[in-house]
Amino acid sequence: MSEPVDQAALEQFMGQLIGTMTGGMMCFSILLGDELGLYKVLAEAGQMTAEELAGKTGCNARLTQEWLDSQVAGGIMTCDGDPVRYELRPEAVWPLADETLTMLAPGDRARKGTDFWIRIAWPNRLTSNSDRHAAREV
Repeated sequence: MSEPVDQAALEQFMGQLIGTMTGGMMCFSILLGDELGLYKVLAEAGQMTAEELAGKTGCNARLTQEWLDSQVAGGIMTCDGDPVRYELRPEAVWPLADETLTMLAPGDRARKGTDFWIRIAWPNRLTSNSDRHAAREV
């Protein structure tokens, strides 16, 4: 058996662990939003419902809803109304939707980790960085 654990230290550690796990999941969620063009469409259109965003981006509506809700929980977006409309926070537009910004742009190695999930959740979307660049050149 192990020694008794200090309850305050355990609570502090569990808070840190949950924060680390949440941050990791938000990283993948941000990469998905970038790869699928969700941030860019939201920045251009303003407030949108999940169905509107899914329709404009060719994504699955239910999974888009889940993604949007995670963005609200992470403080990246706000939501309001009935039906619920989502909007990027003004301070999130520049770092997440401006394609000219390169200092925060995810690299190819980071993107490759999301390809698997994109293929499952959004099979009708382009799934590789090279496919995205080729599509832009056409």
